[in-house]
Amino acid sequence: MTNTSAVRVKGLRKRYGARTAVDGIDLDIPYGECFALLGPNGAGKTTTVEILEGHRTKDGGEVLIGPKKDQIGIVLQEAADAADLTVKEMVSHFASWYPNPRDALEVIEFVGLEPKKRVRTLSGGQRRRLDVAIGVVGRPRLLFMDEPTTGFDPEARRQFWALIRALEDTTILLTTHYLDEAEALADRVAVIVDGRIVAQGDPRTLGGRATAKATVRWKGGEEQTDDPVSFIRGTDEMLEELTVTRPSLEDVYLDLIGAHR
Repeated sequence: MTNTSAVRVKGLRKRYGARTAVDGIDLDIPYGECFALLGPNGAGKTTTVEILEGHRTKDGGEVLIGPKKDQIGIVLQEAADAADLTVKEMVSHFASWYPNPRDALEVIEFVGLEPKKRVRTLSGGQRRRLDVAIGVVGRPRLLFMDEPTTGFDPEARRQFWALIRALEDTTILLTTHYLDEAEALADRVAVIVDGRIVAQGDPRTLGGRATAKATVRWKGGEEQTDDPVSFIRGTDEMLEELTVTRPSLEDVYLDLIGAHR
């Protein structure tokens, strides 16, 4: 494992009876990177993360985690509640587990919550903010987040993204169903299908997005071209209802899923 790697995985495998959930996954995530695992339900994303977190045993392969256990934070899909505690009591409780935690009140202010508010009174979005506070109060060098914005409305999701972007110097490994979330947050993504990584790279260039032909559409027709500006300038036709698009991350993702199933 290199000194620049927060997470390194080689040939990771996990089976449940006759079903292979994780089938030879390789990952190398450097410190400071936000890395997203994408894939349909049952693809092996959560199982992979649970193995890396130490919550599930592997059946094969190698897993190397750079940070020590007290330098790792986890934001679970659904964390157990202590409903009668206040936000401050909850965050302070988790802070007590770490040798050099952040100040609980500073963390609560960072995530935009009221310290005296009872956990049971928090909305879904506020509860996820509390989960982030719990995850970062120990000053983690590595933060795991499993489906962090499931059930959020669009405004709440964007507020959450701003919160995550503010976590400087923290390596983040997240799983998500939302492709716009991966594109907004991740430096790199990996697409998992049936326990295997079928593509990995910068979300802006994954699957050849950066070099793909543009599709020029107008009321009377459609054209695929490497140079849409020259095409539009070179036509004598009035191009009504003109649009120019390149493959989106969703287009690439769906193509990858379809090709490997």
